[in-house]
Amino acid sequence: MWAHSPSTLPHAISLGTACFRDTSLSPYQRELVCLLNAQRLCCEYQCKQHIQIARTTGVSDAQIEALSAGDITSDVWSNQEKALLAFVDEVIAGPEVSDLVFDNARRCFSDQTLVEVVTMQSSENRDGVPGGS
Repeated sequence: MWAHSPSTLPHAISLGTACFRDTSLSPYQRELVCLLNAQRLCCEYQCKQHIQIARTTGVSDAQIEALSAGDITSDVWSNQEKALLAFVDEVIAGPEVSDLVFDNARRCFSDQTLVEVVTMQSSENRDGVPGGS
């Protein structure tokens, strides 16, 4: 559908590219966000694509299984990872993130990172594929 708007398509692609190449998230953290998004939005294509990528960034099989089950509170997660996943989960559920989840995420991550996560999430939600393809 984006191709029907040639004036906005390049900008959408640029945003998607920035979200996956130029953020303060590590590739490992980025893949946690992608896999949770895929699970919550029931996007099988995105899940299959990102499982392989996630493994290359250090996401363990136990963590992939936890995300596939929607478990963001498992002992496989560090406190920082739990804060990130809870934040992403509430962004997906939207439109607001609770003060408790936001404050916890803000203790673990910079404002820049949290804005990037929200932007990345909205970029993925266009069609489940980074960059709006």
